[in-house]
Amino acid sequence: MAAYTSFAEEHARFSSPVIFKMRFYTPDKDSNITQSKNAAHIGYIGTRPGTDLGETESYKEGLDWDKELEREISHSADPGTAAGHVKYADERPGSHGLFSFSDEKPDLKEIQNELLEHRGIVWRMVLSLKEEDAQRLGYLDRSKWEDTIRAAIPDAAAKMRIKETNLKWVGAFHQEKGHPHVHIVMWEKNPVIRRGVVHEKLLEDIKRTFCREMFAEERMLLNQEKTSMRELMRNLSKDELGDVVQIMREVRELQKDVNLELNSIGIPQSSIPPKLYSDRQEEIATRIQQISDLLPDRGRIAFKFMPDNVKKEISETSSYILNSPSFHEAMSRYNSAVEKMVRQYSTKEEDIQKAKANAYQDLENRVSQIVLQAAVESKKNVYLHVVPERAREVIEHFSNAMGRPNDNFAERVIANSFRSLRDLGINLDKQMHILSKWSEKADLQLPIQQLRTIVYEVNHEPPSYRHDKEATIAARVLLQSGTMTKKDLMDFLNHQNYSREESAKIIRQAEKGIAESPYLVISEEQWKNLTRTLGVKADYPWEQKTEQIAIQDMKNKVISTFRNAVHDGQNAGYTAFCMTVALKQLQVEPAFIRDVMHDFANRNGIAGIERILNKVEQAETSFLRKDTWVQINEKLQTNLEYPWVNQRVMKLDEEKLSRAIKVFIESTPAVSSVEEMNVVANQYAAVLRNTKDSEKSVKQAVIELFSRSKELPKEYLNHLEINEKRTGDLASLSKLTGDQDYVNKTISDFTKVLLAAGLPLHDVQNMILDWNERSGLNKDPKYIEKLTQSVEKQFKEQATWGRPPVLNKTEFRNLNDTLHTNAPYMWASDKEIRGRSQYKEPSLNIANKLWKSFWNSLEEERLRNHASGELLKRQNQKRMERIAERERD
Repeated sequence: MAAYTSFAEEHARFSSPVIFKMRFYTPDKDSNITQSKNAAHIGYIGTRPGTDLGETESYKEGLDWDKELEREISHSADPGTAAGHVKYADERPGSHGLFSFSDEKPDLKEIQNELLEHRGIVWRMVLSLKEEDAQRLGYLDRSKWEDTIRAAIPDAAAKMRIKETNLKWVGAFHQEKGHPHVHIVMWEKNPVIRRGVVHEKLLEDIKRTFCREMFAEERMLLNQEKTSMRELMRNLSKDELGDVVQIMREVRELQKDVNLELNSIGIPQSSIPPKLYSDRQEEIATRIQQISDLLPDRGRIAFKFMPDNVKKEISETSSYILNSPSFHEAMSRYNSAVEKMVRQYSTKEEDIQKAKANAYQDLENRVSQIVLQAAVESKKNVYLHVVPERAREVIEHFSNAMGRPNDNFAERVIANSFRSLRDLGINLDKQMHILSKWSEKADLQLPIQQLRTIVYEVNHEPPSYRHDKEATIAARVLLQSGTMTKKDLMDFLNHQNYSREESAKIIRQAEKGIAESPYLVISEEQWKNLTRTLGVKADYPWEQKTEQIAIQDMKNKVISTFRNAVHDGQNAGYTAFCMTVALKQLQVEPAFIRDVMHDFANRNGIAGIERILNKVEQAETSFLRKDTWVQINEKLQTNLEYPWVNQRVMKLDEEKLSRAIKVFIESTPAVSSVEEMNVVANQYAAVLRNTKDSEKSVKQAVIELFSRSKELPKEYLNHLEINEKRTGDLASLSKLTGDQDYVNKTISDFTKVLLAAGLPLHDVQNMILDWNERSGLNKDPKYIEKLTQSVEKQFKEQATWGRPPVLNKTEFRNLNDTLHTNAPYMWASDKEIRGRSQYKEPSLNIANKLWKSFWNSLEEERLRNHASGELLKRQNQKRMERIAERERD
């Protein structure tokens, strides 16, 4: 192998803050030459002038260490070199500067003797910093190097396939002028690796391991800078797009007023093309409109699922926004942070440019999703607005509310879950065993005796008709309780006359539900605490989505009503089709749907019912819209409530999670107490469980994380407590059982109303906490705080696009009934707000101007100016309102 060049030359050549060298030495079969040199090397690095000896430090300056290093490693010395180095060490008794995995100083003679007898490979490494970087990073004394090497060495050894339990090593810090450095010698206690290989990829990986520790603090600051600039640009683009979307809506509304008047006086609508807003906003609006026109009618609204032509338009719009002058400073700081982070590992121009390109692509992808959302939002109109006078009345009524919802969610979910086990043929004794095992693993929210009573009562009810949904619920319980493995469950379902295909489908559905369990989710506040404590930045990987679930309590009423209904009027076939879809989405068994619909068809003389049933059974159907449900009620002369509700769920973005975990496993937690350690440990464990690792692996990863902490005394790890009892099993199961959490729904709607009425979150929380105590609901205040924060986040997200959440009249009436209040519905349409006389006024003004313009042959120009003026007034007013709102926040 070629000899080392000097570190001064290496640093100059690469302009790099870190130089890393590594070699390996295989033992001689017929002599002890290599072993002697290894022993001599230990004496050399531990005693040569310039070695930091800790408390016994006494070194000479001015030595040309590069020549000394090259001489030692050149292998020119004969076996007697060992004696020379040992003699050198002996002349300065007790003065060696070796360190290892513990604070106890290694015995130099003992190490040398061990290496003389060692019959395995020995690896030698040197890690060097330029003096100015060492000064900047605080690596001018031995202690900082020791901490860093001790933290990094297990990971470095792992990359070399050396287990930590079989690892031995020593190091020595040399405080050399111009390039302070550390020597490391590593070997296996019991040699396992027989063939030494040092390739470029391995060298780079090991170097990164050490650099990760050396630059941890600086990297944290650069990460924060990069992330803050990225978030700034993301928020700027979102605010700007939100403004454009709202202006586009205002354009449509104004255009309606203008068009109405133009039609009334016989002027074609095409004669009004007002210039609506600034050139930049006009450009963005045009691009958003083009994207909106290209969007597919169906499918998930996500950038990565868009057709290529749509992606191209979106990417070009994102690039247009990011390259605008207003983003120049943030983009410059973002690129600077990226470059500085790369230079910790590489100074190659191609690596730096590649990293910048990847960072820009990451940023563009984030903005692209916002652009796509803007295109979707631009197609939606806002029909309802808060009436301030009514909002004040609502706040007054709700501030004195005494009613509360039924808090029996846990009882209903447990009962329906064990009905499923009962109907699948599992007897009472086995169910009690399942309950016991499940309650050990999960928080079921009720005392064990009350749970047993529920299960006992369920088993003394008449059995119900068995169907696949019940089997999926039972499968979920059996897997989550740990009473059956997947193989056991497959065999059990086969024994219950399910085919292997049917059984596999049931198990897949059960596993999918478990993967979406809230047990695996931490709140955004908890995520911020975790990333702050680990000293890193990472995007929150969960996104709140809305799903519709069927209200099972209403299913029997719908079935009974449909079976006995009499159709009024024409289109009975279409009504029968909609009724069949409704029953399917209420998860009624196919055979039972046929029975109900045949009764309805026979009663009303409807032909072709079998064709309708076959079509619905084979098709992928979605939930019926509310207006369709209203039509069914009208045709059947019934008054059935809409049997589905929206439920918020947290969907995991696996790409974001993967990126976050890569950052986490390289971090060092800043905790200084057992309590703080356990809080962060459980947050980190919840995140890791999403990788589907075993609980044992999760716990080991948590221990490894805190083992790297330089502030946390090692004995604190003896008090590490990871809560392995799951939360969220019942909330997750409720999607299958159809049991609505009335408390969650009430508090969520309560929060939406108060936020829409204009109260800040702090006041909203105080009012709901007062009601919680006053009404006797007595929910945990932390639960209320977490839920209200979640609702506020959703509220702000929609408000950005000018569409804050609205409760429909039925939801508002139900909330009034629950709270025992009689507050007025506080939303109204534009027509209601303006009133008929006022509603005509803007159009009449336009008509007068148009009439004068018509007689003066200037109708187009004057109309354009008027439209622009109206829009500018509205635009400025809205902008001022938004600025004021942001300042308040």
